Amino acid sequence: MHIKRFIGDTIESALVDVKKEFGEEAVILSTRKVGVASEVIAAIDFDADEIVKTMGSNEEFRRGLGGVQEEINELRTLFSNVAGSNVKKDLIKIGRGAVKVYDELTSRGVDEKISHKLIRAAALATSDGDLSLKENCLKIIREKTEVVNPLKGRGGPRLIAFVGSTGAGKTTTLSKIAAGLRKKRGVDVGIISIDNKRPGSSEAIKQCGRQFDIDVATPGTRSDFNRALWKGRKKDVILIDTPGINPRVDKSVSALKQMLGGGLPIKLALVLSVTSRDEAQRDACKGFSKMPLDCLVYTRIDEARNFGSILNTAAMIKKPIAYLCDGQRIPDDIGAASGESIGNLVLR
Repeated sequence: MHIKRFIGDTIESALVDVKKEFGEEAVILSTRKVGVASEVIAAIDFDADEIVKTMGSNEEFRRGLGGVQEEINELRTLFSNVAGSNVKKDLIKIGRGAVKVYDELTSRGVDEKISHKLIRAAALATSDGDLSLKENCLKIIREKTEVVNPLKGRGGPRLIAFVGSTGAGKTTTLSKIAAGLRKKRGVDVGIISIDNKRPGSSEAIKQCGRQFDIDVATPGTRSDFNRALWKGRKKDVILIDTPGINPRVDKSVSALKQMLGGGLPIKLALVLSVTSRDEAQRDACKGFSKMPLDCLVYTRIDEARNFGSILNTAAMIKKPIAYLCDGQRIPDDIGAASGESIGNLVLR
């Protein structure tokens, strides 16, 4: 076994020297500030009993010896992670806890850059006293995540179209909102479905209409669509179901944009399934951003294990979040988004 003291301008620079000399098998025994410099004590060919003999005269070391094995394991993991990551080299300036929170965030699907920015912001939130770094991250998510109620406002009808990739959950989401408005609040709701190519889609919407006494129109052309909007002009709310399209096909996105255009104040809600691959969600954000989106809806919350993609996609297209859907029951399994609920999903 060999023990050596490394001195650097910062802890991370000393750790780099440790790796150069001792390699990945080095064990970090302690780190501390020495004046303006930083000290790292590391060992190679680790043997706990031998370390006790070698450093037994160091009273400070002996006082902390009770938990040395756990501390050594933690530092060893930290060292191996930091050595190859510029982001973690920056975060270790904040402390070992920053790297641990970063690893937790990224393991939950939060983008590396977003995790980095979030932790740096949380580290500056020193006015909150005893809150830990993780708790400050959670607090920031809860307070800074933008949410919206797309139905808020007076007069009518309020028009909302749900757009997204095939299988995102647009029809089910629309049915939940329509049924909830009608059953729980007595709102005069109309449904227009222009999703006429997918087998069974119109029938599902019609079934919702029959069950909850909601007028449903299924226009096949742009002219029919405009007539359906005019016919429903006295409704409080009109919800529009659209066909699922491939967001990478510009022609399909442009055709849907043209169908919903024409100067009408139709709000567009992009529906994303949190169980979809990150790449698919990014593609949807990129493709549908060519339309004037107003808000986001996330589905299949109940089927997912990690929810970092909610922060990633909301940051990517810079739009507020409207609804979170967590099951198939109509109208029950949907809720208005809040910073509290999103923070709890991501980091609780």
